[in-house]
Amino acid sequence: MSTGLRVISGSFKGRQIPFNVKKLHADVTPDRVKEALFSILSEDIAQSSFLDLFSCSGQIALEALSRGAKPVYACEKESRRAHLLKELIEEFDIKDELYLFKMNYKSFLHHLTDNELHFDYIYCDPPYVKGKGPAPIYGVIARDILNADVLDKDGILIFQHSSHNVLQEQIKDLEMINQKVYGNTTLSFYQLTV
Repeated sequence: MSTGLRVISGSFKGRQIPFNVKKLHADVTPDRVKEALFSILSEDIAQSSFLDLFSCSGQIALEALSRGAKPVYACEKESRRAHLLKELIEEFDIKDELYLFKMNYKSFLHHLTDNELHFDYIYCDPPYVKGKGPAPIYGVIARDILNADVLDKDGILIFQHSSHNVLQEQIKDLEMINQKVYGNTTLSFYQLTV
């Protein structure tokens, strides 16, 4: 079943992102959550560096690029999803604007550290923790990002997660500065305090 994903605004507005949820065994960010995210980021996204760390369909990375973010990096470890995004990059003719890496996120963070790359925005939508209450994986990912030193000092780290999850208000030097709930999906925003 194809989801009918599309780019909702910017230079690629209306372009389709064919993504078969059943075949690729993944959920996707609902349009209303995507619209809300980029409404919050607003015009600040233009000319900002953007990392989509668990890219899946690539729709968040493509939306960021469409709205003027540059450079945009995407990381996806699953072969079929990465292949789909690679095909979209070729179809959109954006291989010099959206950089795709097929590897697990920890290896990718090491790669970024080695190349001294930093980002204004880091978006993380790892596979959902479905249970209610604390979800330690988000703290683990945040600490890995901090240890890799890839978030710009004024940058924003964004987690998309289940609304049943409880995320920490403070994760080392990261402080939660905003949280928005959209039904079963929540966006949590963190910024460095130092």
